[in-house]
Amino acid sequence: YKRQDIPLTVSDSIDISRSLLLNSGEQWIGQAVIQSSQSIEAAFNYYSDEMPTYGWSLITSVQSKISVLNYEKALVLHL
Repeated sequence: YKRQDIPLTVSDSIDISRSLLLNSGEQWIGQAVIQSSQSIEAAFNYYSDEMPTYGWSLITSVQSKISVLNYEKALVLHL
């Protein structure tokens, strides 16, 4: 993944040991587990608000003790 494709805050990080990110060139698929210093609600709201500004489209969301946000992003080819 490209870090600039995900709006991580300065204090947030991707937990590599719990994430699975696969790629073939410019295409990526997988699950990124984000560790956040924010409260669960604040982190959920932050990523819900910020992911679309990075070109991501929400597919599904579940807000609970362990929250899940599923997004997709169209591949843009520059020819």
